[in-house]
Amino acid sequence: MKAIKFLLLASLSVGLTYLLDNKLGKIPPLGKFLDPVHGFWANAESNGEASSEISSAYLREAVTVIYDSLQIPHIFAQNDDDLYFAQGYVTAINRLWQMEFTSLAAAGRLSEIVGEQAVDFDRDKRRKGMGFGAEQALQKMMKNPVTRRVIESYAAGVNFYISSLDYKDYPIEYKLLDYAPEPWTPLKSFLMLKNMSNTLNVANKDLQNTNFLNLYGIEMGICGQFSGICSEFVRNLVGIVC
Repeated sequence: MKAIKFLLLASLSVGLTYLLDNKLGKIPPLGKFLDPVHGFWANAESNGEASSEISSAYLREAVTVIYDSLQIPHIFAQNDDDLYFAQGYVTAINRLWQMEFTSLAAAGRLSEIVGEQAVDFDRDKRRKGMGFGAEQALQKMMKNPVTRRVIESYAAGVNFYISSLDYKDYPIEYKLLDYAPEPWTPLKSFLMLKNMSNTLNVANKDLQNTNFLNLYGIEMGICGQFSGICSEFVRNLVGIVC
C-alpha cells in the first residue's frame, strides 16, 4: 500500500512539474506565467513611465525623456544620432511586442510563434514578396549616409531596451505566447513599413476572384450581371474579371 501511495504521489509530482514547465496546447507554462514575482503579476498596471535621463555608452551627449501628464514622451537630445537612438528606445518601451509581431507578420514568420494556424497567412505575405520589398527598400536607404545613421541609431535604441529586459520585464504578450524578443535589425523597421503599406494600400482579391470565376463561370461574375454595360473594350481591358 505504501508503495502504491508513493508511486501515485511521485506520478502526481512529475505530472505537475511537467505542466508547470511546459506548454499545454496554447496555454503557456503555468509555472513561469503564474510566478508571483516574474510572471504576469509583474505586468500589473503601474503609474506610467517616469521621466529620466538615458544612460548608454552609445550616446555622445545627454538625452532626457520627459513624460507629460498624458504619458506622452518628449525627447530632448543634442544631436540627431542620440535623438533617433532615444526614439527607438522609447518606442520599444511602449510598443516592443507590437513592433516585433508586426515585423514577423510582414516577413511571413507568425507560424514560428503561434503555430500552424498562421501558415496560410505567412504564405500570403511571402507570395506578395513583402520581405523582398523590405530588403530592397533597406538597401536603397542604407546608401544614403544620413538615412543610414538614422536607421542604425534607431535599431541601436531598440536593442538597448531589449538588452535591459529579464523575463519579468517582458510585455505580457511574450509571456502568453511563451517566447522572447529577438534583437532588432534595420530590416525589421522596413518590414513594419511594408506591413503598414499592405494594410493601407493593398486590398486585391485576385486569388479569390480567380477561384470564383473557375468555380461558377463568367456568367455569375460582374460581366454576367451587367452584360449590357460591359463592352468588348472593357472585357479586353479588365481581362480575367470580364
